[in-house]
Amino acid sequence: MAHSGIREIANEAIRTPGTIRLDVGQPDFPTPQHIKDAGKRAIDEN
Repeated sequence: MAHSGIREIANEAIRTPGTIRLDVGQPDFPTPQHIKDAGKRAIDEN
């Protein structure tokens, strides 16, 4: 059975040092303000 594209990306992320996990309960530190602001702008502009 072939791996899904999502599984391939997940495996690559596991192998990449410094990757920040964004699944449930992750990351375990606050989101930086500039990231939150960018997300808000993206929502407002679309």
